[in-house]
Amino acid sequence: MFRFVGVFLIFLAWLFVRTSCSVNRNEPVIVLTSAEAEDHYPGVFSNLRSVRSYTLSFSASITDSILLVAIETDSVSIPVESWAVKDTRKSGLLVSNIDGEFTIRASRNFYQTAHKTMVEEAVYEPSGYNISAAVRLVYQYRGVVLRSNEVAICVSKPVYHE
Repeated sequence: MFRFVGVFLIFLAWLFVRTSCSVNRNEPVIVLTSAEAEDHYPGVFSNLRSVRSYTLSFSASITDSILLVAIETDSVSIPVESWAVKDTRKSGLLVSNIDGEFTIRASRNFYQTAHKTMVEEAVYEPSGYNISAAVRLVYQYRGVVLRSNEVAICVSKPVYHE
């Protein structure tokens, strides 16, 4: 009887190690290849000081579906606004069946002391990670929150609007 229990426990341990160490072939492979940021100054007299637009490029192999959630940079999570494959903008934040490159866009508003014209201030959730001068993608795959690799941000010259 004890011998049977011992063999059964060894089998359960082997099964646990085998299933926890196996690689899921359907799991998406997402590699952040570049990140650019561009600051826009609205040129109007309001509490909106500037807008920083982020464009992130990825190399991916996604056979299932993932949900794009946010990008993390400067200790905040910024919601993803849109994504595109080969310059074709896609609707929604659900990505599936991609084997190649795609890009996402997000933007963050910066505010100053209030003036006559008020823009409603966006509130960004803290990410819990102190990432400065770098960015990464947060996405969901089968209900599990995952993060891509970090890449340094290349900041373009600012754009001033009259």
